[in-house]
Amino acid sequence: MRPSFPFACLASLALACSEKQAPAASTGVEVKTVDVTDRGYEPARIEVKGGEPVTLRFIRKTAETCGESVLIDGDPVAHRLPLGRAIDVQVLAPRTGEIAFVCGMHMMRGVLVAR
Repeated sequence: MRPSFPFACLASLALACSEKQAPAASTGVEVKTVDVTDRGYEPARIEVKGGEPVTLRFIRKTAETCGESVLIDGDPVAHRLPLGRAIDVQVLAPRTGEIAFVCGMHMMRGVLVAR
């Protein structure tokens, strides 16, 4: 099943996206690291507290996948993932529900689950 990326979700999910290497821990925002490997996203399922801001820190560890970029549901930006460099993407988790993320080819899949 291919996730959709409706632009209307931007307001409801209140995504605040940026690409940077600075640690988000100093802001009190929870940081969840996602390794991009030859097996896909590790972990592929991330559970967080609903309604809270979260930083997804993507680190691509291999050049042997289609994981050069990541698309996050509701975010029109394809975040480039350079090999070996941490890229932070800030997301406001919904109160409950899921936000999907996929590679540029929609072959690798992951999900942020808010509870």
